[in-house]
Amino acid sequence: VSQSRYLERIGLTREDFLGKKITESFAGHENASIHEYYFKRTIAGEEISYEIGFAGQSYLMNTTPILEDRVK
Repeated sequence: VSQSRYLERIGLTREDFLGKKITESFAGHENASIHEYYFKRTIAGEEISYEIGFAGQSYLMNTTPILEDRVK
């Protein structure tokens, strides 16, 4: 399923995420603080997998930090 179709299925759009904090994107959803917790750990360099319920479905979320190559 493409990203836009996935978002459509859960009632969100790409614009709900662009330029926003994760808590803003999921504002009003009970899982906003859970996403924020795991995303902060990912930003700190940790690869994470977690399962979460959203919009009546269960999802396996995988996050991977994208790190700059600092070796020149």
